Amino acid sequence: MFPARDLVVAQCCGNYDKLAAGRQRINDVIIDEVVLPGIYFVDAPKAFDPDGCAAVKRSKQTNGEIEARRRKAEEWRRIQAQRAAERQRLRDYKIALARDEVAVDTTRLAPSNSYSTPDFVLRGTYRPEPFICKDCGVAEVWTPLQQKWWYETAKGDVFTAAVRCRACRTRERARKSAARRVHLEGLARKKPPVS
Repeated sequence: MFPARDLVVAQCCGNYDKLAAGRQRINDVIIDEVVLPGIYFVDAPKAFDPDGCAAVKRSKQTNGEIEARRRKAEEWRRIQAQRAAERQRLRDYKIALARDEVAVDTTRLAPSNSYSTPDFVLRGTYRPEPFICKDCGVAEVWTPLQQKWWYETAKGDVFTAAVRCRACRTRERARKSAARRVHLEGLARKKPPVS
C-alpha cells in the first residue's frame, strides 16, 4: 500500500502500477481502482513518468488542434477539387482542339460590363455554331475562325452571335451605307450656308 499523500488522480495512460491495482487505501477509505471511466488512482511517480505518460491537455487546446486539423483537411480537399477540375478542363480543351475548334485568347476580347461569362470563354474554344439566317432562312454555320475574328479582332460584343448569312450581311451593309449617305445629303441641303 502507498501512503495517501503519494496517490494522485491521473488520466490513464497505460503506465499505472498493475501490481497495486485492486484496492488501495486513501484517507482510511477502501475504494476500487476505477473511479470514473478512464480515471485511475495511481502512484504519483509512475503517473508522470516521462517515458510513457503524455502531459494532460486542456479541452480548449485539444479542440483547437482538432479544429486546425479539420481546417487543414478542408483546405486540402478544396485544393484537390480545384486541381481535378483544372485537369478535366485541360482534357476537354485538348479534345476540343483535336476536333478543329479554335482556342480563345481572353486578353484580346472586348471588355464587357456583364457579371456573366460567355460559354465559349468558359469552354476555352470557339466551336462551329449553326444558325438560320433571319433574312433568307438559309441554314448556315458560324465557323470558329469567323468567331475568333469577330470577338478578338473586330472587338465585337461577346454576347452577340451571327444571325445573317454572308450574302444577306453584304446586302444589309450596302443598304445601311446608302441610307446613311442619303441622310447626310439631306442634312447638307437643310444646313444654311455659312456667311
